[in-house]
Amino acid sequence: ARLHLGTMRLRSNALAVAATELLQAKVLFQRAGSEEGAMFVLYRLGSVCAQMGDHENTRLFLTEGIAIAEAQGHAQLEGILLANLAL
Repeated sequence: ARLHLGTMRLRSNALAVAATELLQAKVLFQRAGSEEGAMFVLYRLGSVCAQMGDHENTRLFLTEGIAIAEAQGHAQLEGILLANLAL
């Protein structure tokens, strides 16, 4: 639910609220042991941080997501994360 709330906030340009929701979602997915869920949250967090001009955290979140995507064999999302990192 937090992932969806964060995504909705991102789309409505409420970036600070989106970041808060997504960080909570990241913690919940990590506690649940869901690397796939955390990977998607990291992708969204990277997008939020990029839009906020926070390039350090953009790189941090996307790099963490890339590592998970690679380990999980999720080539499509790994490619998307890499492309976003290049921007």
